[in-house]
Amino acid sequence: MTEVDTTLDALELELRRIRGVLAVGFTDEGESLVVHVLSDVAPGASAELRRQISLWTRANLDRPVVIEVEDVEPPAVSPQRGRVRLEAVRVDRFSQSLDVHLVLGSRRAVGRAEAGSPREAAAATLEALDRLGANLPFRIDAATATLRNGPDHAVVVVLEPGEGEHKLYGVARAPSMEEAAARATLHALNRYLSREKAFLPA
Repeated sequence: MTEVDTTLDALELELRRIRGVLAVGFTDEGESLVVHVLSDVAPGASAELRRQISLWTRANLDRPVVIEVEDVEPPAVSPQRGRVRLEAVRVDRFSQSLDVHLVLGSRRAVGRAEAGSPREAAAATLEALDRLGANLPFRIDAATATLRNGPDHAVVVVLEPGEGEHKLYGVARAPSMEEAAARATLHALNRYLSREKAFLPA
């Protein structure tokens, strides 16, 4: 583990102690470090939360920092289609491959990628959604495994928007890193997928 990794791990622990912080992730943009924070604070408390995050972050890092705080909203469900469900995430350690199995009503789809990173698991989830007929104007901006809290892995996923959209954030915990990444990707997209034109007709 490098000195930078140790510093970020320590910062993540401090930020997660702040009331309302659910998960923390980092994206290295070269000249600056993006700190992704997902929270469940009430709207009126978001300014104070951002102030605390900024104080801790700038006190521990000596490089330009961009802080992105996203409030986690309850997932929306389309009454016409129901909700996309994660059926399984299967990892073949021998071939270093993973399959993400999704279900939407009577439709099923599988996305495949190499195993080993949250980004690949998120990519497999997007591929499975595409095969379900989803219209997704997003690409993966970041997929970061955070520090483990007990037996579960935690992953933060950030999706970069297409025209007319905004960044989407998702966070999830699961027994494996790959499953956590798949669930975080679906969490980021839940509200978008509830839209009337999010899917092509079956």
